[in-house]
This record gives sequence, C-alpha cells and structure tokens, in this order.
Amino acid sequence: EHHHYFMDASKVFDCVVNIVSTADFFSSIMSTTGQGDVGMQALRVMRILRIVRIASRNPNVAMLVASTFKSLRSAIGCYAIWGGVTVCFGILGNQMFEGVKQGRAIDGLRWSTFDDVGSSTMWWFRVAVGTSLIDITADLAVQPPYCTVPSPESGMQGDCGMGTVSSVVVIAYAFLCRFLLIPLITGTLVNTFFDTIDDMRSLV
Repeated sequence: EHHHYFMDASKVFDCVVNIVSTADFFSSIMSTTGQGDVGMQALRVMRILRIVRIASRNPNVAMLVASTFKSLRSAIGCYAIWGGVTVCFGILGNQMFEGVKQGRAIDGLRWSTFDDVGSSTMWWFRVAVGTSLIDITADLAVQPPYCTVPSPESGMQGDCGMGTVSSVVVIAYAFLCRFLLIPLITGTLVNTFFDTIDDMRSLV
C-alpha cells in the first residue's frame, strides 16, 4: 500500500531531504538567471541533511542514532528532577542572597547575580557544571568589615552575605548535582544506550 510509505520514519526523512534539495536546486537556478532570490537561501543550510541521509543508509549508523535518541528519552525524568532542584535552589538563592556585594564571581553582569530568580537559577546551574566553588562561596559569605551592614534607622540596605550558611548551601547543591544527579543521568544514558543496541542486534 502506498500510504504505508509515510508510516516509516526513515522514508519520511528521505522525503523531506528530497523536497528541500529540490527546492534549493530551483532556487539556485532562479537566482543565476537574474530572477532574484525567492527567499529560500536558508534551505541551503539544510544540505547537511544529505550527509545524514547517506549515513542513515548504513545499518550500524542507523542503530547508533536510534540508540542515542532512545537513551535521551529515557533520561528525561532525570533531567526534570535536576531542573526542578535547580529552580528550587534558584528561588532559595534569590531570597537568601539578593543584593549581595559584588566580588570575584558575582560581578553584576546579567546571569551573574542573585537579584532575580532567573539569574539565581543560572548561577546554580553553573555551580553544578563546574564553576569554582571557592569564588562563589567567598562572595556569598562576605561579612563586615568587607560589606555594608543594613541600617534600619537610615533605611540603608546591606550587601553582606550569610557567612557559614552560604557555604553549607553551596556545597550541598554542588554535592547533590555533581555526585548524585549528574552521575545518575550519565549512568541512565549509558545503560539505556547499550541496552538498546543489544536489543536491536538481537532482532537482526
């Protein structure tokens, strides 16, 4: 049946590549004959799909790609947990460290402060993937006389950190992500990847 053609994902992919290549071909002809660009130059970037199409003909490459995507899908739950924890720490960091004095790590640039939830969340993400804990901990733990103490009488807001509490919070998040969540995601990806390859080979 002809309609079964579009039930196969690989055939649909081939169809898309052929359509894009044909449209790009006619676009090039119209440009060289002086009729101007028809607004399809962006399709030329899609030429890379031809390489993917050729690679997809190789069963080993197709197996590798399929296994990779399946392993990524299996780790979505782990990514969601990591994201949820990071957002929670982002909200906590915004409440605890908003307005902390600028230092070596907190420099006042976009995504480099704790003055809003978005920037705070980005900071925690950077902590998870390898930002120096020494610099960020030192900035968040700053105490007098190296910062301004809040003065209720004059209405002056301080910019001091929270001392030891800051270090505990940063180290707790770094440990949770670097030694639990990220290894869990990596292990899930690797395990699912090889399980998928074994399953696909057993069907051959």
